[in-house]
This record gives sequence, structure tokens and C-alpha cells, in this order.
Amino acid sequence: MRQFLLFLIIVITLTGCVSPPPQPKHAIDLPAQLERLAAINQWRLNGKIAIKTPEESVSASVTWRSNDADSEFVLTNFLGVKLLELVVTKRGTTLQADDKSFVAATPEQAIWQASGWHLPYSALQSWVKGVPLINDAYQLNDVGLVTTLA
Repeated sequence: MRQFLLFLIIVITLTGCVSPPPQPKHAIDLPAQLERLAAINQWRLNGKIAIKTPEESVSASVTWRSNDADSEFVLTNFLGVKLLELVVTKRGTTLQADDKSFVAATPEQAIWQASGWHLPYSALQSWVKGVPLINDAYQLNDVGLVTTLA
């Protein structure tokens, strides 16, 4: 009986941890929402990123600042040591890594030159804001929330 009660308490506790967020009360006007999101030109993101390739796995903290056409993307390890600093301006892209500097036409090219990683930097800028790319296919539910994205 004690084991059953313990099991029941654990199940109830875990069920509370996985409840979905509340749904909006009114339908979302997706075109208007996308227009508002596209108008956001200044933002900052702090978080974690994991990059896994057949040759290596890297976990890092990311700080990403964007101001109109200029942005700075910095990856640091768990000790706070910079692994990579990418600066994108209207004039071009510069990447600093391992005491070397890489200059390229696009952020993706600079990241590839420095690390061999295929990091979809330009797409990430849209995804961070929640804006689908032109070729993204998605379906919405009855209140305008994305249910599938391909």
C-alpha cells in the first residue's frame, strides 16, 4: 500500500510539471503578428547552445545582440572563455576564434572557415523572433498557433 501511495504521489507531481501552457482566448492574427515581429530590429538573447558533429560535441553559452543590420554573436565555454566572436555589419562579417581572424561575405561562410560547422546563422535570426522563413511550411490550429513546421 505504501508503494502504491508513493507511486501515486510521484505520478501526480510529474503530471503537474508537464501541463501545457494556457491557450490564447482569442484567435491570433498571424499576418499582423508576423509584421510586428519583423519590425523588431533591436534584441538580445542569452542562452545555451549545443553543436554536435560526427567529429565533436560542443556545449556553450551564447550571447547574441542585434541592432538593425549589425549584430554580435559570442560563444563562451563553461569557464567564460570566448570560443568564438562573430561581428556582422553592413560592411561584412568578421569572426575571431583561437586567436585568428576570419573575414567573409556572410556569417555562415565565416563560421564554416573557422570551425567547419554548418550553423544557419541567417535563419536563426528569424527563428529567434518566431518568424518563419519564406520556404518554411507550417499549419495553424483554430486559434492561430503553429501546430506543425516543416
